[in-house]
Amino acid sequence: MKLKELFPGRNLPGKTGNVTVKGLTDDSRELKPGYVFFLRPGPDFDVFTVLEEIGKKSVCVVAPRREQPRLRGLSVPVIAVEHIGKAYSDALIRCYPLSEGLKLIGVTGTNGKTTVSTFVYSALKRAQVRAALLGTVAYRLGGRAKSAPFTTPGPKLLRKSLSEALRRGCTHAVMEVSSHGIVQGRIRSLKFHRCVFTNLSRDHLDYHKRMGAYFEAKKKLFTANRSAPAIINADDRYGRKLLQEVPHPISYGIRRAADVRASDIVLTEAGMEFTLHYRQEQKRMCSSLCGLHNTYNLLAGITVLVSLGYSLAQCAPPVNSFKGVEGRMERVAPGIFVDYAHTPGALRCALQALRQMGYRKVMVVFGCGGDRDRGKRPRMGKVADRYADYVILTSDNPRSEDPKDICLQIRAGISRTATLIRLDRRRAIQAGIRRQQRTAHSALLIAGKGHERAQVFGTVTRRFHDAEVVRELRREIA
Repeated sequence: MKLKELFPGRNLPGKTGNVTVKGLTDDSRELKPGYVFFLRPGPDFDVFTVLEEIGKKSVCVVAPRREQPRLRGLSVPVIAVEHIGKAYSDALIRCYPLSEGLKLIGVTGTNGKTTVSTFVYSALKRAQVRAALLGTVAYRLGGRAKSAPFTTPGPKLLRKSLSEALRRGCTHAVMEVSSHGIVQGRIRSLKFHRCVFTNLSRDHLDYHKRMGAYFEAKKKLFTANRSAPAIINADDRYGRKLLQEVPHPISYGIRRAADVRASDIVLTEAGMEFTLHYRQEQKRMCSSLCGLHNTYNLLAGITVLVSLGYSLAQCAPPVNSFKGVEGRMERVAPGIFVDYAHTPGALRCALQALRQMGYRKVMVVFGCGGDRDRGKRPRMGKVADRYADYVILTSDNPRSEDPKDICLQIRAGISRTATLIRLDRRRAIQAGIRRQQRTAHSALLIAGKGHERAQVFGTVTRRFHDAEVVRELRREIA
C-alpha cells in the first residue's frame, strides 16, 4: 500500500505519497523499517524519549496537531491530525479491510462472555460453518489458534485477526466485547450481525468509577449496531433496562416471560437438564455443564442460534456435546473445581453451583488482583462468608500491592465463616485440598485465575496454573 492510499485526500510533500507502507503501529516496540508510526502520548511512557529511533525506522509519523512543535527536526514527514485515535482507526480500516461477508457476533456482559461465545463458536463449527473465535482464553482463526493477550484485542490486532479469519474462509466470527474495548474504540467501525448481553454486576470500577458509566459503556455495543438483533438476559436488571432501549431485542431467561425460556430445570453433579421453550416449540435439553449460571449461558447461546434460524431440535446436539471452557467451573479432580470467578457476582454463582450440585460442605480458595477495583474486595469476602463453609484467602495477581493488605481488605467482609490466610497460593491450595479430602460430601473451589498460567508480582511474572498445581499436589499428598 502507498502512503497516499493510506491518507487519501491529503497533500503529501514531494514524492512522499508514493512511498510503500509495510505496516503501521502506535507501539514503538513494534516499529519496523517501512512502518507508519502513530504517536499517541500516554501517562505510562514518554514516547518522545525514543523519537530519534522512530525517525530512523518509520516512513512517516502521524501525531496530534498540538504535539507538532515538538516534532520539528524529525527526519521523516509528519502528518498532523486533530484526533489521533480516529486517524489510527481509519488507517487500520484501509490497511486491513473487511467485507460484510464476515458476520460478527459480539458478546458483552460482566460474567459468562467466554462460555457463551465458545458455545456459539462450537455450535457453528458443528454445523460445518467456518467460524473464528476471539476471546479471553484464545483466538481461533479458521483452524489457527493462538493465546489471547486481551479479552478484546487492540484495534490493530483485532483488524488483523478478523482480516486473517476472512482470508481463511470464515463466514462468522464470535468475539467477546469488553467494556474497555468499547470505551477505547477498539471495535470502532465494526458492524455486528448479533449482539449479546449476559448480565452486569460490579467489576472494573477502578476504570469506570460508577455502575452507571459501566452500563453505558456496555450499551454502546447495542446503540452502535441498532439494526442487529440484540440478545438480552431478561432476568438481569440491567438487561431489562437495555430491553427498553434497543429496537430489535430477543430476550432469554428463566424467571420472567422471555422469547427463549428454560423451565423444569434439574441441576446435579453430573450436569443439568431443562425444557427449552421458543414460540410454539419446546425441547428437553441435557448438558454436562454445572450450575444455574451455566443454564443462563446456554440460553444466551441458544438464543443466538435460533436467531440465526436454528430449530430447537438442531440446538440440542451442540448443547449436549459442549464440554465447557478451560478454567470455567472446570472439574480438575473429584470435588475440586477451578473457576475464573473474580467478581462478587461470579463468585456467588460458582459457590451456588456447588450447592446446586449436591455438595453439603463448600470451601473456597481465592484472592483479588492488585491495582484494580479495591471496593469489590470486602464484597468478595461477604459473598464467601455467605455461601462457603470455609474460606482460604491468598494471593491472586498482587501486582504492585502487598498481598497481605489485599487479603485483609477481603477479610473485612467476612464475619462468621472460618477463614485462613495463606499468602503463598500453592500452600493455600494445598491447605484446601487437605481439608476437602478429610471432609465428607465436600467441594473445593479455587477461584480467580481460571485458565491463567502466571502470577504477577510487581514487575515479575511467575508461572502458575491452578489446575496444574492441584494435580501436582494431589500426587504429593497421595
